[in-house]
Amino acid sequence: MTTTAKIISMDDCRPTGAQLEDGYVRIANELYDAVLNSVHALRHIKVVFALIRKTYGFNKKEDDITISQIAELACVHRNHVGRAIKDLEEMRVINPVRAGRYGLILGLNKRHDEWAKDEIKPRGQATKLVDSNQIGRSEQPNGCIEATKLVDLSNQNVAHKRQPQKTTPKDNSKRIARSDERNERSGEAFALFWDAFGLKKGRKAARATFCRAFEEAGCSDAWLDAVVLGAKAEAARRPHLIAKGLTPLYAQGWISDKRFESEDLAAWGRFTDRQQAFVDAFNSNIGDMCAPVDEWSERRAALIDAALLHPWPIETWSRYWKRVSERCTFKGQVSFEWMVSWDNFVRVKDGEFGDLS
Repeated sequence: MTTTAKIISMDDCRPTGAQLEDGYVRIANELYDAVLNSVHALRHIKVVFALIRKTYGFNKKEDDITISQIAELACVHRNHVGRAIKDLEEMRVINPVRAGRYGLILGLNKRHDEWAKDEIKPRGQATKLVDSNQIGRSEQPNGCIEATKLVDLSNQNVAHKRQPQKTTPKDNSKRIARSDERNERSGEAFALFWDAFGLKKGRKAARATFCRAFEEAGCSDAWLDAVVLGAKAEAARRPHLIAKGLTPLYAQGWISDKRFESEDLAAWGRFTDRQQAFVDAFNSNIGDMCAPVDEWSERRAALIDAALLHPWPIETWSRYWKRVSERCTFKGQVSFEWMVSWDNFVRVKDGEFGDLS
């Protein structure tokens, strides 16, 4: 029996298929999801992904790109690309279009909360392509091209022969490092808020809204402390809201509406100064007839507010509680809530349990 060895070429050992070493697109998952959720028309989404490939694929926020390049990459006719770019600009999915040296300065608008969904009304005519010598007349003072005039600069008769566009990766290591550090800080802050808030629903949307607000506040520790404190108060009062038949806010809406700045929320869990003065007057004079009030509750706060509608000053309430403790007799120990409720207050004041005159 003869055994033969097979000579394996080194070419056969090379990995097959796409490799990261050959280049890749680095894009935030949130932004990628926004494209899928907001851009629905096939023509639009193909143009958007072609734009992402031409910008984020080379670590750039925007680039000088011709319509012909996008048409070739996305397999969409040039006229349709021009119309799609116009629509995407109106939808604010891409930044305002500017004229470049070779084509158009195009870039994705990262603030996806500003995007409008695919609701562009159809038009009877395709986008009109104008010649390059019209650029100066169509530009606005801010350097942006009017939405009604998109230029296919790939067909211009320029004096010099333009070489194929070269988009080479640039060194963004420092910027990426700063971005990663900022994202890590925002992530840690969000974790504190999320644990304090308690309602574990809509985490992805809540994180995006929180991190944006946190960065707008300058990553301030004071802002974070206020939000976390408000989140704890919101978590404490949420069962009471549900018991009343109210629907509590998810974290995203709570942050967007700046509910942590609400005066009602700030007062939640503690007596106001006037309510506390009423409680102190009660505790100091009622004696052993009632257990002292040592905790806040929503019902107690509401009963005190109702009692304070009576025109008595706090000093008069102190004398009243002192007289009740000395002259009234009840069957067993009564509660603060019983004593302060308006109906029982009238009964006690009218002498049903002892002469207060």
